[in-house]
Amino acid sequence: MPATPPPSAKPTSEPSAAPTTNAPTKAPVTPLPTALPTGMPTSQPTPTDVGDDSGGDTFKEYTTPNIGEANDKAKGVIFTITAKSKDVIITALGIVGVGKDAKNSDVQVYSHSGSYEAFPDDRRGRGKSGRGRGKRSSRLFRSSVAAWDEYFEDKVMLNPQEIVDIELDEEITIPAGGTVSVYVLSKKGVSYKASDSNEFDGYAESDDFVLKVGTTTKKEFKQTEKLADFAGRIVYETGIAA
Repeated sequence: MPATPPPSAKPTSEPSAAPTTNAPTKAPVTPLPTALPTGMPTSQPTPTDVGDDSGGDTFKEYTTPNIGEANDKAKGVIFTITAKSKDVIITALGIVGVGKDAKNSDVQVYSHSGSYEAFPDDRRGRGKSGRGRGKRSSRLFRSSVAAWDEYFEDKVMLNPQEIVDIELDEEITIPAGGTVSVYVLSKKGVSYKASDSNEFDGYAESDDFVLKVGTTTKKEFKQTEKLADFAGRIVYETGIAA
């Protein structure tokens, strides 16, 4: 009569098993919510985790702040970049197409050390004098192909709705404190922002370089036109600080 094992075994086994299941504790701590906020926002402003053993920095991406205002189009856009305290090594350029639909276009990228202002006796490619938005370049530029080095030439599917990155065949290196000129040509056209500033004025900058107002060309190495702010993306890495 005093033995009561069946009533005590039932209440102790069932209530204790239910609260110790893993289902309620694992749901609020899933890896998906933590992976998205930490990985996505930090990938754009900070460099990817790729470095080298030569004292260089990691790869970085810089998108110009005027990308939403790139409503003008030209066959070619020339601009200059001045490095700050470190060498800047450009590995890719991102550009935006023109029109309503994506188009396959012949694209070339040229560069040379220093400003694109030409020697005084080279008067080819001269535009009308002017300053400010919509004005033509008053400068002369090195219009001979021989004065420029080619860093890319191929067909590229350009999209007017997004930036398309072009990986250069060779890197463009800007020594610390130095300047290079970059010339982007697209047979079907490339988007840019008509400049509100004077030619060679800085209009945008990253921690590592300054972008300066350039000009457009109507044809390849001919006929400079409106003053232009390059609009797109620059993929690069930096070298040892000067």
